[in-house]
Amino acid sequence: MERAINIACTQLTYDEQYIQILVADAITDEVESAFAVHSGRIDLITDDGLHRSSDIVLSFVRYSPKLAEGGIFAVEDPHGSF
Repeated sequence: MERAINIACTQLTYDEQYIQILVADAITDEVESAFAVHSGRIDLITDDGLHRSSDIVLSFVRYSPKLAEGGIFAVEDPHGSF
C-alpha cells in the first residue's frame, strides 16, 4: 500500500503558537528526528496513517514516550486494520 501524504496539510495555520503540525511518514527515522526537535512533552499525537496494525504499533512505540502525562495518542480509523 502506497503512503499518500496530503502535503496541503502543511499549509494549516493556528493563532496559538504552541500548536504545530508535522505532516510526514511517521514511521521513518528522518521524521522521528524532526519530531525530536520539539522539546518537552506532547499533549496530543494523532496517527492518521495507513490503518495497518503494524504501522499503528510502530508509530505508538516511537512516539508514545514523548507524550505528556495525561497526553493522548489518537489513532484515526483503527477499524481499517482488521
